[in-house]
Amino acid sequence: MKLEFEQTIEHIRDLQKNHFLKNKWIKRFGIFFVIMLALNLYGLSVREGFKMETLISIILPVFIMGGIWYLILKYGNKQMVSGKNKDLLTGPRVVEFSDVKINYKTKIIDTNYQWEAVTNFKESDLCFYLYTGSNQALIIPKSAFKDDQQQKEFEDLIKNKVKI
Repeated sequence: MKLEFEQTIEHIRDLQKNHFLKNKWIKRFGIFFVIMLALNLYGLSVREGFKMETLISIILPVFIMGGIWYLILKYGNKQMVSGKNKDLLTGPRVVEFSDVKINYKTKIIDTNYQWEAVTNFKESDLCFYLYTGSNQALIIPKSAFKDDQQQKEFEDLIKNKVKI
């Protein structure tokens, strides 16, 4: 099976979003953070009464950290679409699936993956992901399939080849 498609920054963001949102440690940290914030707010309000200064002293650092994360993500996205990274991350792709390997071609890469290299398979509304490591995946957009039948053949091939 041969697929030809244009990989876009939206596909990469979809991978990042799905990987981030499904990470159990991120979820646990988020829950822990919210609980700690609520306990601090409750403790301060009981001890000192509800004061605007107390609320600001707790909430302001949260907004500052959120702003720093926003700037880091914005800078990272800028780096993905500029310079040397552009041809590596986005652009035309040709992916051929055979019984023994996956051939993945871009303007600057032509590599083969044995099926054993695929450690996990995930799906989002936009793409399929063939993980070749805990944080690395081959992105196959659903728009790459010419019809539902070809997509079904792909899913069957993955089920037969990938040991999850």
